Amino acid sequence: MYPKAAAEFLRIGGFKELTSEQIESATTSLLPFLGDQKEIVETECLNVATKLVNETEKDKESIEKYKETLMNLLDKVQEIAEKVQYNTKKMIVDEEFLSQEDVAEMTFTLASDSISKLINGKIIPNDRVFYPVKPIISRNLSLDYDLNPEGKLILITATTNNINDIFKIKKLAQKLHLLKTRQIIILTHKNEISQEIQEELKEFHHHGIDFESEEIVKRLFNTIETRFGKIDSTVHFTGDYDYNKDISKLTRNEWDKLVNQFVLIPHLVVRESVLSITTRDALTIPAKFKDSFGNIIIVGPSSPKGRKIDGKTRARSEIFRGALRPYITTANQELQDVLNSKINLSLIFQGSLDGIEPNYERLESSLIHMCSQKELKNNKIIYLDE
Repeated sequence: MYPKAAAEFLRIGGFKELTSEQIESATTSLLPFLGDQKEIVETECLNVATKLVNETEKDKESIEKYKETLMNLLDKVQEIAEKVQYNTKKMIVDEEFLSQEDVAEMTFTLASDSISKLINGKIIPNDRVFYPVKPIISRNLSLDYDLNPEGKLILITATTNNINDIFKIKKLAQKLHLLKTRQIIILTHKNEISQEIQEELKEFHHHGIDFESEEIVKRLFNTIETRFGKIDSTVHFTGDYDYNKDISKLTRNEWDKLVNQFVLIPHLVVRESVLSITTRDALTIPAKFKDSFGNIIIVGPSSPKGRKIDGKTRARSEIFRGALRPYITTANQELQDVLNSKINLSLIFQGSLDGIEPNYERLESSLIHMCSQKELKNNKIIYLDE
């Protein structure tokens, strides 16, 4: 675990005379020999150095130089790994890891009927070994309200199959247009109401696409960048699902569609938006993520509505809300603490424990202000109506 983590730190942070791709390739080949006899390590470093020289078409005299660099790289990996291993306990408040029994007891307690109602998903575990623990859940937004989205390229994406959600997206797009955005692009998922959606959004630059096809989504994002430039802000609406339907009786196809809609597609939209905001080269040169800025907001499924909500309904509603919370937490840790980007990645949940109807005007105003931001803000997961 520790040598792999150390190798990843070096791939992102860099090491003299090696590219990020070369560091990844070299450490993948050499980590199994870390701690072996010096002769074995030298032989393997020589093999990798020879491969690097052949790939870069450099002269054979460079092999010895690359070999020394790779030996130094392995020494650095070992140094970082030992430091992390030594310091890990000191980074935890009580200097002790939780045992499996401790974790089981904690999970059992949090899942009890009384406690689960009380916290309602507002506790998110942080990786307290590698990252500083930060507040994740909020009811109020931290924003500069003097800013507006004038001149920005705004992308709105949606996988909803509810025409009322489309009406709201249309209103949001109209407001953004009046605020003189440079371009508004709307992408919706092809489904049973695609024709109605097409008619409703005909005044905008709109495409109905298959969001379940990664290649199609990547191609659309590339086209947007080629024709209009980098995306400034993305807003993704996941839509809702039927909380009255028994999850255990879904067919495999029905379940897979839900996983796509509420887990895989949001991640795909976030990933492609991040690469548009930064550059695709950042995949192989992670240093290019540093200081990149943009806004990405996911509007997740709402809380159940109504005066009386039974436990099963609430539990079903939390399946994918619960899946999105740790995703946003982890993605923010990677984007900000590891890659040093300044991208605002936020998740908004509407509705409340009381079963009230979500406040659309508050959502619309919040989204417009969030799309207007020009610096990193601490808006991770927002319960907008509580």
